[in-house]
Amino acid sequence: MMKIIIENALRIVCLILTSTFISAKSEAGPIINIDKQNITFGGNITYNNSVAFSFKNGYLFSTSLVLTKKHNVLSLGPMWWIDKNKKVNLFRGGIISYHFFPYCEKKLKFCFVYDLIYNFEINKWNKDMNYEPGIMYNVDYKDKWQSIKNQVGYGFQWNFYKGLYLYNIFSLGIEFYSYSSKTIVLGKPELSYVYANNNIFANNQICNVLKFGIGYNFE
Repeated sequence: MMKIIIENALRIVCLILTSTFISAKSEAGPIINIDKQNITFGGNITYNNSVAFSFKNGYLFSTSLVLTKKHNVLSLGPMWWIDKNKKVNLFRGGIISYHFFPYCEKKLKFCFVYDLIYNFEINKWNKDMNYEPGIMYNVDYKDKWQSIKNQVGYGFQWNFYKGLYLYNIFSLGIEFYSYSSKTIVLGKPELSYVYANNNIFANNQICNVLKFGIGYNFE
């Protein structure tokens, strides 16, 4: 019961903040119509983890283009996976992040954060397996996991040298996800198995992201 209450509360908060952000942007007009002299371009590299801070499965990074206008910062870019132990896909999705800085003149700045993250993972292999005593079959296997995270949070940014800065962000929200797999046993089709669930909104859970990054603004 408590989990359901927390999930529903987080959904409401995420929806309210999302609608508020969209409304504010619509009143201000499209970003492409804003005077380019008021926009600062930059980029950052971010390490993404969870509060559990596990390194067992590898490292998830994002590389983003950053657009800054006074108190508002919008960043978007792809996400990458580094794992020396598994042959999985390097490209892992993308992230759109909006930061609002109430006080942007200071070197150490506090911000409110909204994150929209899409992640996926594809695993596939082919090998001989012993399904019956003394009989080996060649097996093709492939699975796909994907998720959408809708999160809100807060963070800090330290401008330590000219346009260079370090930042730390924590966000919390709801993750929608799906999983599908396909196992093909060559020469023994009755042993093959397919599990398909391509509806990414079929399941959900509470999620969190803890981010550490470094960036540069071309001032």
